[in-house]
Amino acid sequence: MKKFISAASAMAMVASLVGSAIPFTTVAAEASKTLELRAFVDKDNKAVSTTISAADIAAGDVTIPVGVYFVEKVNDTKSIRASFGISTKDGDCSGVTFGGSDNVAYIPGYKYFNENRTVSVGGKDYSTNNIVAFAGSLSSTRNGDKFISTGTYTCSLDKKQDSQNWKNAWGSLVWAQPVQGGYTWTGEASDDFPGFVFDCTFPKGTPAGTYTIEFVNMVPDEKYPNVWSTMLESDEPGLRYTVDAGNLVCKNLTITIEGDSPATTTKTTTTTKPATTTTVNDGGSTQGDFIVKGSELKYVKGGENYMDFYVESNGHKGAMLAFELSDLPAGVTAEVDETSCLAFDHEPLWSLMNKTWSCQTMDPTTKDPLAFNDDNYVVSLIINADNAADGTYQIGFDRFHVVEQPHEKFGPIVEFDAKVIPGTLIVGDGGTQKPSESEPTTGGPTQDDFIVKGSELKYVKGGENYMDFYVESNGHKGAMLAFELSDLPAGITAEVDETSCLAFDHEPLWSLMNKTWSCQTMDPTTKDPLAFNDDNYVVSLILTVDDSVAAGTYEIGFSRFHVVEQPHEKFGPIVEFDAKVIPGKLIVGEPGGTTTTTKTTTTTTTKTTPIGTTTTTAPTPGKVLYGDTNCDGKVNIADVVVLNKWLNDNSAYAITAQGKINADCCDAAAGTPDENDSKAIIQSLVHLVTLDCKAADLK
Repeated sequence: MKKFISAASAMAMVASLVGSAIPFTTVAAEASKTLELRAFVDKDNKAVSTTISAADIAAGDVTIPVGVYFVEKVNDTKSIRASFGISTKDGDCSGVTFGGSDNVAYIPGYKYFNENRTVSVGGKDYSTNNIVAFAGSLSSTRNGDKFISTGTYTCSLDKKQDSQNWKNAWGSLVWAQPVQGGYTWTGEASDDFPGFVFDCTFPKGTPAGTYTIEFVNMVPDEKYPNVWSTMLESDEPGLRYTVDAGNLVCKNLTITIEGDSPATTTKTTTTTKPATTTTVNDGGSTQGDFIVKGSELKYVKGGENYMDFYVESNGHKGAMLAFELSDLPAGVTAEVDETSCLAFDHEPLWSLMNKTWSCQTMDPTTKDPLAFNDDNYVVSLIINADNAADGTYQIGFDRFHVVEQPHEKFGPIVEFDAKVIPGTLIVGDGGTQKPSESEPTTGGPTQDDFIVKGSELKYVKGGENYMDFYVESNGHKGAMLAFELSDLPAGITAEVDETSCLAFDHEPLWSLMNKTWSCQTMDPTTKDPLAFNDDNYVVSLILTVDDSVAAGTYEIGFSRFHVVEQPHEKFGPIVEFDAKVIPGKLIVGEPGGTTTTTKTTTTTTTKTTPIGTTTTTAPTPGKVLYGDTNCDGKVNIADVVVLNKWLNDNSAYAITAQGKINADCCDAAAGTPDENDSKAIIQSLVHLVTLDCKAADLK
């Protein structure tokens, strides 16, 4: 089963395909391009001034929305990367923040305006409250007009940036063109709409003075003299736009606070250390014939202790790699040698975002995947075990992911997890062998109390045929969702309505990468996970049925529906899991047709409610409520969980005598439930059978 990226990696997805193979343009390169900071409109769609009166700043905080605009004549930019901060010569910007109190930018496509405003694009008027960005399109849907952005956006805003020695508000952003299809401007010109929008908030009492939000142009690391903190890359190989090269113009934004200037002045400076970007990838099944194997290291205190990892590639090639280190034993630290990947002649560099290290290994010129040199290491770790007890330890990866073929236009996308054999670290006399921690992770377990359930659709030829999926969230929240459609019956197609996720008030958008649809559902401002509105659908499919499809009832669902509930380690353990999926029913022709096709749903084992703890409002003794295994007066998925636990090990789990009679709902046999009874309860929940039923009735 295809795996999804981990919660931490998912929330950190930067421009994962910056530098990936993108179709080259045939248009001559531009002489220069421009990045510009401009005042944006407020949430009431009113213009804001860049001059703040003494009375306004004395009365309270003042917020100026700022747009980052991109000016080009030809849409051939592959990636945009910029860093910016606030400085002053005669004021005090130590209290100024970007993005509001939570330091969060506004994402293109999300709600921003308090009321809909009219946006004219391509000769048509749209009414939307979305942030409309420079690259994308507007479309009219059954739920109103929506903006769909093109490319991958990420923006990080902080109160300061110590690594750059920038002590005041700081921001960094990345936009990457899609791998396939390029992009078009939303308006007639590239700067009709901004690329990013963020708030610059001056706290009450900020001193008078001139404040500048300025782009920061520097080489963050002297080892990489061609990588600037603010730069553009073109489709044309090797073409970069930078201030240093004279082909990138950066226009800053000046904000003036009126009044008497303070006697002292404050000016921030910057130093050189990189702000890292990374590549994060969707998952794939483990490929047993591709092995990553660590070396054995006898630790020498005070010496150079490298643990190298080699591959046994068995003919596989590499376009992109990513890994996460396993947890290390107490007293052991490991530093990735990011400059060292010798399994390829061009020695690509590793980069880090959150806990994920990534590396683009394709040919730098042609962008073709390259063969591995199995004789040279792919990753090298610098080990420090000065504080570790004597013993033998295993050091490895939670996951090592390989993207072999990233381009659909050249054939099916190929990506997978490698089999990992950890390296061995011997400290002192070796002591006792510690257990391996290198098995690849497989995502979260199925959470049976979170259900995704499809509607029933009677297909109408030529009509609007929507199959909506709702959740029974049972108190769970959502920060990010991802799913893959199950295989569809021949002659039936399903289109995901990417503009439509009504289970959240801000109506986030679905986006597709390979075969995986994903959606960031957290609060657009605070980034907190949000409660689901179970009364509105989370996914809507537009179904089309060919005339060749026989009359019958067909099941349409997901091979996996993944929920990231808590993505932030700093706020507690990461929580992510797979939902239980109950497919929707598509009825073609007259009900009761001859063809019934059942598609795959997830079946991974899961967290359940302990048996014996859920009994409430029990039915009258002796009165049978078929399916009510836990005797709580209702029939739901909890009864299936309890019954399956008991069927698996009835010596460890107990069901009351009444519960057994209730559970025996298929071919009732005096209170002796079996596997068919479990199936019957499940199918009754989606109205496929009625309890009490016969085994022959089961679908």
